[in-house]
Amino acid sequence: MATLGDYSDYTCEQPLCTFSTTGVCVKNFTPANKCPFLSNEHDLEDEDLEDDVEDGDEESALLNAHDIDDLKGGSPGDDEDKSTPVADSIYFASGEALLGSSIETITYAFPAKLILIIGGPDCGKTTLVSAVFESFQKRALGNFIFAGSYTQVGFELISYLAREASGKIDPDTERTKSAEFLYLHLSIRDKLLAHKAQHLLFTDVSGERFNLARDTQAEMDELTILKKADHIFYIVDGEALSNVKTRDTTKQDVIIFLKRAIKANLLTKDNQLIILINKFDRVIKNSAQQAVELFFTAQLKKLFPDIIADIITTVARPKRDSLSHQTHNLDVFLDLCTRNTKIDKENLVYYTSTTTNSREFSRLFSK
Repeated sequence: MATLGDYSDYTCEQPLCTFSTTGVCVKNFTPANKCPFLSNEHDLEDEDLEDDVEDGDEESALLNAHDIDDLKGGSPGDDEDKSTPVADSIYFASGEALLGSSIETITYAFPAKLILIIGGPDCGKTTLVSAVFESFQKRALGNFIFAGSYTQVGFELISYLAREASGKIDPDTERTKSAEFLYLHLSIRDKLLAHKAQHLLFTDVSGERFNLARDTQAEMDELTILKKADHIFYIVDGEALSNVKTRDTTKQDVIIFLKRAIKANLLTKDNQLIILINKFDRVIKNSAQQAVELFFTAQLKKLFPDIIADIITTVARPKRDSLSHQTHNLDVFLDLCTRNTKIDKENLVYYTSTTTNSREFSRLFSK
């Protein structure tokens, strides 16, 4: 018989429910055993006893009836007027990108790392995440293989314009229009299957949201997701950096944003970010590698040594006239997304204990 704190006798019809191990109902029933989707082994034993009544063994039936009453803690007829709820629905993920209000469907079921992708419009934020998903449609990416996603429809929507079926001559990415954060779920696993799958949640939001935070301290103060993210990547447009007409503005936008975030105490040495120079094929095409290093990379490292962990380059979707038509450093980006965080190291294990006061869903999305 299950004891206090032991829920192993319970099973649930909901695919994401972890009640049998955590005691937490995914449907928030209080008490949890009132949930119509839960069943208990002892309930099944009661049903077996009741079935014996119909077998014709009157003596056995009489004894079993007393046993049933003892288990229920009452006499026959006490519960005649009580009806048992019947499960009338089963949860199926829509596959679309998730809003913050529905993200607990992932974080209740799995420990997940929140990957915050920030940057202005057209710098390639969505393209970067889309390119990772597209790579897994063909082969492993670095040391990882695809292990599933609850938002495959969302991934397909942002990837469609890069497909031949879209009819576009040059691959493109659907521009994110929402000023509200959306989340794309990706599960990956090491190729040797030596470890459990890891779950990543990538943010997808309009670049105008970050422009507002850059220009207004009040807007920056509201960007508290910076404190909740496990890894932060600031995406910079390499093509704009390699153009003498736009490189000054591009660099200043980054500097102003970082200074405002530091002032709001949203970026500290405890939650460093990585600068990711995307569209680096354009930098190479313009022979601007050295200029970008001297003008941008070296100066950013000097100005923000405590909050910039690294600066890397990527080519998420090379243009047709690029010297190389291969993507670049997507495997490095993905590897950085899976690195252990401060929270992982403090808990000494990858999976956050569900008995602490900092459950995954509240840590990521509560105010």
